[in-house]
Amino acid sequence: MRNQHTIAVLRFNSLSIVLALFLGFFGFGSTASLRAQWNTPALNGAIGAGEYGSHVNGDNQQTQPINGQVWYMTWDNTNLYVGITNANRAEAAVLYFDVNVLAPINGGTNANGTQVGYNNYDNTNFANLPFRADVVVYVKDSYRELRSADGANGWTAPSAGIGAYADNGSNLREFSIPWTAFPGGVRPAQFAWFGYVTTAAGSAFTAMPTANPTGAVSLAARWSRYFKVDNTGNGTSIRPFSRDCYVFNSTTDITGFGALTVWDFTMASAGRTVSRGAGLGGAWVINGTLLADAGTVG
Repeated sequence: MRNQHTIAVLRFNSLSIVLALFLGFFGFGSTASLRAQWNTPALNGAIGAGEYGSHVNGDNQQTQPINGQVWYMTWDNTNLYVGITNANRAEAAVLYFDVNVLAPINGGTNANGTQVGYNNYDNTNFANLPFRADVVVYVKDSYRELRSADGANGWTAPSAGIGAYADNGSNLREFSIPWTAFPGGVRPAQFAWFGYVTTAAGSAFTAMPTANPTGAVSLAARWSRYFKVDNTGNGTSIRPFSRDCYVFNSTTDITGFGALTVWDFTMASAGRTVSRGAGLGGAWVINGTLLADAGTVG
């Protein structure tokens, strides 16, 4: 019989303290954080050595192992900057951002952000996002836009031509998103995000984090992985690809979960269960916070 594990969550105002009692099931890794200075890359259709910071997977860049496409990200006090290589610039990059990060990440109300995707970006959409998003950005060589959460679980009309853009005429693009376009109009203290590049037919061939699926996205996707940046300060920033997180985001139980290494693990779905299948090996390594507000982790 599979061991069950009790997780107690104690709340003091907005602070959640997670206490886990476990029987050889969970492993908690190092809490060391990768930090980065701000960078201001030149958006010129070329990415030089160290232009976005530490060009190492898990720092300021991440490579999609399936096809070798590489994403870069950094920021300064004015803009957030993104570079994507080995991806057709005529096919859109879509990024969702949450700058009012909650605990649990997918909690709150419509006042905290929108929980569904924008319908639709090139035949892709999300029935449920991994967090309540505040901003979605769509960028390709011929068009770019930003939409904001409208407070009613939907999206505003687009702000077209947002930020700056450059490409190399082939498979490399760079773009910026001004912090003034985000809620509050200033650089947020922290944020969460995920993204992908899609074909016009709705096939995501570059997903970030890379644990999210590739292939057909459909119009009712439910992805479970996102990156979390807990600090955006100059000299104290958490690097954008360093904290890959998981949130249970399924309408059915998951009973065959295998090995897992993430920063945060969130289970906040009443009546649902996530557990490993009998005989599946490998620990769940959670380097940040294990948070269970509802449902069963076993």
